[in-house]
Amino acid sequence: MFVRKVPVKHGAVNYTYLRVVENERRQGRVVQKTVLNLGNLSNWSPERLETLVRSLSAFVGAPEPQRITLEQVSYGDCRVLGPYLPLAQLWERLGLDEIIRAAVEGRGDSATVIACAKAMTFTQLVAPRSKLATWQRVREQAEIPGVEGAALPLHAYYRALSMLAAGKEEIERALHQRVKHLFNQDLTLVFYDVTSAYFEGTHCPRAKHGYSREHRPDLQQIEIGLLVDAEGLPIGHEVFDGNVKDVTTVLTTLQRLQQRFQVTRCVFVGDDGMASEDNLREIAAAGYEYITSLSLGNSRQGNALLAAAPPRRQWPEIPDSNLRLQQLGERDGVRYLGSYHPERAAANRARRQRRLRQCLDFLASLQAPPKLRSRQRTPEQVRALAERFLRKKHCRRLVTVEGSGDEPLRWRLDKDAWRQERRQDGVLVLKTNSATLTDAEVVTGYRTLWRVEDAFRHLKDEIHLRPIRHWSDPRVAGHVLVCVLAYLLDRLYELELSRAGLAVTTRQALDRLASIMVATLKVADRRVRRRSTITPDQQRLLSAVGLPQIPELW
Repeated sequence: MFVRKVPVKHGAVNYTYLRVVENERRQGRVVQKTVLNLGNLSNWSPERLETLVRSLSAFVGAPEPQRITLEQVSYGDCRVLGPYLPLAQLWERLGLDEIIRAAVEGRGDSATVIACAKAMTFTQLVAPRSKLATWQRVREQAEIPGVEGAALPLHAYYRALSMLAAGKEEIERALHQRVKHLFNQDLTLVFYDVTSAYFEGTHCPRAKHGYSREHRPDLQQIEIGLLVDAEGLPIGHEVFDGNVKDVTTVLTTLQRLQQRFQVTRCVFVGDDGMASEDNLREIAAAGYEYITSLSLGNSRQGNALLAAAPPRRQWPEIPDSNLRLQQLGERDGVRYLGSYHPERAAANRARRQRRLRQCLDFLASLQAPPKLRSRQRTPEQVRALAERFLRKKHCRRLVTVEGSGDEPLRWRLDKDAWRQERRQDGVLVLKTNSATLTDAEVVTGYRTLWRVEDAFRHLKDEIHLRPIRHWSDPRVAGHVLVCVLAYLLDRLYELELSRAGLAVTTRQALDRLASIMVATLKVADRRVRRRSTITPDQQRLLSAVGLPQIPELW
């Protein structure tokens, strides 16, 4: 029932009548039925209408309406809501509340663990920061659906990390089944790689000095192995000691793939760092097929196969791609394929030219007269400095430093090494035991290994996996799990945006939604929470994950 103004024309005169109407359905159509006709609107002054409203309110026993002035409206806090809406929708769709509740049952207050896990996961995506800063943000600035930030003490976040680590296997197993069911996850190809993440501090037992991919050999680190599918969706991860060798992580990961996820058939894709002969035998013995590459810098077999192959320009092109493919032979059920990417070859050549130019300029600067240098060095120190710079720029094969004792610095450009590297530009030699994949599928499948590298880039640069500041192994493992959950939501949202025809990344979408706020207003003696206006562009970003219109009163 509502009040409506109805225009009525009598002769040449237009009138406006005031009526109380209600909707009713007649013969399948909704029509408006007049309940009360108040006559010509011109006969109803605002004061007279207010008198009528007060009389009706008194008749039904309702409190008398109050006139609110601007001075009676006060402004309270204002919290960020927008970025958390699609993340909460995906969290609910995955059933993560139930998954975490089942995984931590009997270990503590599951409701608190769920709230902390949601708060930490969302914050790693929206505004990555330390757990202390996360606690402060959730208490004071963030409006996360289903999380009462003021009720979560700081120590609850740290305890939640340990509980999540204890329930990691159950969480990953259940989450894998949900993703496979909801998003038709295809595990025909499974991609694996390892990365490192460094620490601030020296107290974590698992943190060790090892090979640092982040050029921080001064800091301790952990190693993280990650399995993803062809869409870049994470399947599972493992945390290893910081000094473990990449090649030794493969068998552990394979066992997890079989036992935890019941994946009995897939093609395991890994780079040459994983491809020891022992590992390949174990992969085949486990019933898996594999695709890997031979390191052209170290593999005599790979270079011999390339030397016997036709020139690159004669290799057949793969349809609908910029790749060329050449069969290099087969032995004992293992195929060898050559893959050539012209664009990557040109990029490799440009990078090498740039590195070599930097090296030659640096060596020339070391030959400058002593008076032009700010610091005196012995010939041995100069040669050591030159060798270090060449290693840093990956040019030791191309430039040979000569001289000994007090002899001045000399160097020589190795033209044979230069020509060999040019022949290898844009080329991969692949090795597979797959009897089901075509040659083209093997090549394009291996090229998709960049998905793991992209996952690591997201984890480090956007989700801020590192630096890690926790001291105990369980909290470190819990922190890594939270970051992987954040990356899963990141990738799922990006896929949903793409399916909706929106060419934006998750980061761009969350930034655009950041202006949606919830403000607390005190009106007379009432407290009202109201969201800000949602623009059509923002509504499209929300609709991509199936969110309808968001209520104005929160």
